[in-house]
Amino acid sequence: QFNMGRALQMMGRLDMAVIWYQKVLNEEGATTNGNGYLREEAAFNLHLIALLMGETSLASHYLSMIEI
Repeated sequence: QFNMGRALQMMGRLDMAVIWYQKVLNEEGATTNGNGYLREEAAFNLHLIALLMGETSLASHYLSMIEI
């Protein structure tokens, strides 16, 4: 699901990428990719998409989901 979201984001289909990234956020448990959590990467990419759309409060919401 993350890979589908990433591919769509790279193709400029941000509307569809959001759907796939949100599926990652809604998954049970922590899905890892070997270098970290895909859930956190999906939240960060959703943050970037929200910034591009001018949705700063939504961007902050997604950014708050990332554990540092």
